[in-house]
Amino acid sequence: MIGAVALVAVAAAVDGIRGGEREPEPRSPGADAVDVASTPESVSGTLVYLDRHCRLHRIAFPSGADADAPRQVSCGLTLDPTGRLAQDDETWQPGGALSARCIDGHVLVRASGGEPILRRRGCSPAWKPDGSLTYVVDGSLRLSSRLRDRRLLLSARDVSRAVGPARATIGPTRLREVAWLDDRRFAALLTTNKPPGPEGLDLLVVFDARRPVRGATFLAPRLSGLVASPRGGHLVVRTGRGPREALTFFDRSGAPSNLSFVNAHAIAWSPDERWAVAATRRSILLFRTTGPYLRVRRFAIVATDVAWVR
Repeated sequence: MIGAVALVAVAAAVDGIRGGEREPEPRSPGADAVDVASTPESVSGTLVYLDRHCRLHRIAFPSGADADAPRQVSCGLTLDPTGRLAQDDETWQPGGALSARCIDGHVLVRASGGEPILRRRGCSPAWKPDGSLTYVVDGSLRLSSRLRDRRLLLSARDVSRAVGPARATIGPTRLREVAWLDDRRFAALLTTNKPPGPEGLDLLVVFDARRPVRGATFLAPRLSGLVASPRGGHLVVRTGRGPREALTFFDRSGAPSNLSFVNAHAIAWSPDERWAVAATRRSILLFRTTGPYLRVRRFAIVATDVAWVR
């Protein structure tokens, strides 16, 4: 249940940052670059990003060189498990056999060849690490299963109980989307039906099955972009909009870390989860996610979205 400590988080979120650092003035990549190959942990794979003109770029690690020439694409960056562009807002099953997306209030599941194989009423599809599909319908979280008694994972009543006495402050809440950390634990974004103030308040709650994790709540204006790292060790949510936009980081228990980026809007992890990149309004920052948070390289590149592939 949500206590007074969670409500205090509103003031911190309005400022757009919790314990993070402010973005420095941009410089050329060469002036701020570090040879990532010489660090204790090598960085590998390919960084994919979209620029403001909807051109797709690829940067090879560890060299930092352009992997190929930019090319014009639609203004959306969704990649399949092989690193190829897919339909916008498509989410892929672990292992890449199936994909799902919301179309006209229904979740449509397709095979890797594109043929539709399943359609369910609802939206916000999310894959569990075991490959099973979940989605949100009528304020509840459901599992796509042939067994009726297994379908309901989290009811609207469960959501209401998780909010508890805070309802008197924030009003009724409704489940909007989830991100799975493992096959039992997930983070949920809840939208308030009666938001105070012009921006409104959203709530992040971490659940273990149907029970909220004690203390794992975060209340702030306009939460969006909820995403878990590939192995479920980290959780990130975007707060605010425009000049107050920020990425706030949490551990898998839902506790906020000491890392936030102001004016940041997109995150991508390396496949092994040891490194990540954050896209800010002025640059792309590469940093280590294990041990002390260290910015290893700064790219003076403005990107609207980022992804990381092998």
